[in-house]
Amino acid sequence: MIIVSTSCKNGNINRDTYISKEEQAINSVSKYRIIKDKFILNTTNMEMHIEYPSISDMSDIEKQERINKLIFLTSVGLYYNTYVHNKLKTNSNYTIIHNDDKYISVKYEGFTTVEARRPNYDCFCLNIDLIKGEVIGLEDVIDIEKLRVKFKKDNFTVVKGLDENIPLDESGWGELFDHYLEYHVISGDELHNYDFYFTDNKIGLIISVPIDAGGSYIILESSDNLRMDDIKK
Repeated sequence: MIIVSTSCKNGNINRDTYISKEEQAINSVSKYRIIKDKFILNTTNMEMHIEYPSISDMSDIEKQERINKLIFLTSVGLYYNTYVHNKLKTNSNYTIIHNDDKYISVKYEGFTTVEARRPNYDCFCLNIDLIKGEVIGLEDVIDIEKLRVKFKKDNFTVVKGLDENIPLDESGWGELFDHYLEYHVISGDELHNYDFYFTDNKIGLIISVPIDAGGSYIILESSDNLRMDDIKK
């Protein structure tokens, strides 16, 4: 589980000072470009190497700056605010799951070590409405009750997590869905803003599970048996 804060109040983090920009578009659509950025911070207590996307060439500069602030505070502020008083080492990168003129869906993955303990795998997501310049929550696009009905083994494949952790019978999958709704990848994320990704034809769910169950996350992705139209609002 990760604790997220959307501010960096300690005064030591400066976006311009520690950013290494790579002027390379990793994807493009008609109305904007996506630039790969890297945040690097090395102090006595923290070593952070975080790759994240930035939006460029939007016609609405104010909205572009607002979107990039959302991306930065999620990508970097999450780790900084959580571990600022601990000896932290983290490496994180990202995958653009989907981007078009309406929205962008990003999955972050990496490893974090605190106080020289064993590295922990981290995974979370960020979905942004590019029209409104706002974070997209699960219930903004998905009908929870429709998803509950379709949450069955035949409709999902395991992207990460041991198969034996996935209950085989219908009641077991129902319990797993309840677990997804109750326990959050990011502490306090009641709206499930950060534990799913989606495209026009699939959805991925990140489920936080106990370490002794074989890993800290189970990642499921909808199969061809499940259409997004079946679970959309």
